[in-house]
Amino acid sequence: MNPSFDGRKIYRHFVDDLQVKRIHFLNQNHTRDSASATTAGAAARFLLGALEEWIRDADLTVHVRQFTEPLKRLCASAAPAIPPPRYVAMTIRANGNVAIDDDLRNTLPPLFKLDLNVKSSTLTDFLNHAAVASFHRLSCEVPSVCSQCGAKEVCRAGSGLGESVLHRYSFVKKFNNASLFCSSHKAIIIRLEQFALSHGISWSIIERNMAKMSTHSIQIP
Repeated sequence: MNPSFDGRKIYRHFVDDLQVKRIHFLNQNHTRDSASATTAGAAARFLLGALEEWIRDADLTVHVRQFTEPLKRLCASAAPAIPPPRYVAMTIRANGNVAIDDDLRNTLPPLFKLDLNVKSSTLTDFLNHAAVASFHRLSCEVPSVCSQCGAKEVCRAGSGLGESVLHRYSFVKKFNNASLFCSSHKAIIIRLEQFALSHGISWSIIERNMAKMSTHSIQIP
């Protein structure tokens, strides 16, 4: 998405003109080091504008990943009986070489030189590769700053709103950072809390659902 555009107008174009029912607004591929001082604020304005239109429509057939998924977790009547599934993204190049999520190509170039190819390697080879396993372990750990957040179960260090782990990365602390778009996530969750309360969900349910995440792992979108 281009955060300099009006999120309300973009949402209306997708829903009214294009009749799109499933939307995921992708933030720009920045790390904590590469973003400008205005990046997060501009993204928040875009998404909050789109969120207001989504709330105004009250159309349950329109699924916006950044809004629908956290709202489900806020309103859940009970904690899930099993942990959420873990998703792993991979890139397969035209020559068959296998690597991690392409979003991280410029940030972690060694992980795109794994000497793995679909002709001779299995999924298990990829997942058990030392560099890949280390990347998944580090990116799944809850950042220390997030473990103290009151909305950690809903946000899940950004993954709960469909954010790439790239947005947590910095050269010094690696993935042990809050998302670059942390302020945007907080603003969205607060607005969704207000929406849920206005539709009869009790604060006790919302409060319980916000903060029960394990401090050991998170879901990869």
